[in-house]
This record gives sequence, structure tokens and C-alpha cells, in this order.
Amino acid sequence: MTWELEVFDRPATYHESLQEAHARLAPPEGVSGRLAELWTLAPKTGYPAFSRNMVWWPPMMPSHREAVAAHVLECLPWFMDSTDGQVEVVAALAHNDGPVGIATVSTIVIGMGHQLPAQRALAADAIITLAAYGELPAADLGRAVGHMVRGEQVKLNRITGILDEVTEAGAHAEVWTALAQAVPLLLPGPGEKARAGLGELLKVAVRAAVRAGARGDIPRLAELAARKGSSLLIHEARRLYEVISA
Repeated sequence: MTWELEVFDRPATYHESLQEAHARLAPPEGVSGRLAELWTLAPKTGYPAFSRNMVWWPPMMPSHREAVAAHVLECLPWFMDSTDGQVEVVAALAHNDGPVGIATVSTIVIGMGHQLPAQRALAADAIITLAAYGELPAADLGRAVGHMVRGEQVKLNRITGILDEVTEAGAHAEVWTALAQAVPLLLPGPGEKARAGLGELLKVAVRAAVRAGARGDIPRLAELAARKGSSLLIHEARRLYEVISA
């Protein structure tokens, strides 16, 4: 399995983003026939894949969580503004077995970005479940968050709210590991305007870092913390810098 951000032309009726997260699958050696079809996946332009029955996919391949997630990632983004959600499949994946990596956590990020709080709660449940079993690839989660927010596939304020909930639920170490990867991707570079809502995300990062006893360095954080101003972003950047540099 491989994962990357890609740009596709989509019909006007679909949610448009600068970039989309996609996973590609190739069959393992020795697998052929109809079984190989489950292990073959390449994203297509135009109309995306679509299914209202994704909740049944994890039981079909209960020991191959990451492979199922790759297929889910082709369909789930198009339900982010839908009332029927489909994020149940994300919670179901968390209870499956087998490898879990960036495809799985990318589906979680999509769920975190759903417009309905009840659907976002299912994504939070998936994070907590994986963290409880010691199976959450938190660094991959952070990479997915950073890249998918930058690509405008998901909204930062929805992601921040779920990460805050998960921190309060006790997964602060995992949230910090994730944000240590996501924050550098989201901090403004030279000449860039700060992303709306970034100050709230840094507030969650501060809370998670304090509870996790985190120390370390985040690229460009020191420069942001040294800026003059009293905005929430600057204030939280200073707090985070002080916490992880103590």
C-alpha cells in the first residue's frame, strides 16, 4: 500500500479540495483471481467511488484493516456534508485486526471533518479505541491531519474539536505525538498568512504537551513565538514553546 495527496478534476456537485488523500493497493505476491481484486486499487478522476454500505466492509476482511481503509478512503470524503454520514465504518475499522497505518488514520481524519457532531464523535471513538489497545499510529495521524488540512480536504476547526475531546478522554500522549507532526505542516511560513483556527489548535497542543510532559522542538515555532502581538495564535505559540523547551 502507498499513500499520497493528489489532485483530481471532480464534477461540480462534489466537494472540491486542493488535494485529496488516496491510498493505492497492489496484490501481495501469489494472490490472484477474485481475491486479487480486493487488493487492487488506484484512484480515478471524474466521479469518485460511492457506497452507502461501507459499514459492512470491515467484517469482509477482518484481519486486513489497512487494506479495507484504502477502499473506504475512496468513498468516505463524499459523505462529509451528508446526513447519512457513513462514519460508522471508521469506528468499525478500529475494532478490526491487522496492520493499521496512514490509510486507516486518514479515514479517521475524514470522519473528524464531518459536519455533524454525532458523526465526528464516531471518529473520536476510533482514536480512543486504537489508543486504548496501543495500536494508534499517532505520528501517521498527525501527518494526515497536517496534509489534509493544508489541502483543504477537511476543516481545521472540526479537527481541533475532536483532538480536544480525545485529549480530555486520556489520550493526551497520542494527541501530542500527532500534533508534533501536524503543527509544523500548519504553521505559517515566511510571507504566509496564518491559517484561521490555528491558535485553537495550538491551545490543544499546549494542553496535550503539558499532560504528556513533552519536550522537544517544533520547526518555526520559536520564530512565531518571538513575534510581537497579542493574538491567540501568538499567545498559544509562546505557551507551547515554553512548555516543550522547559
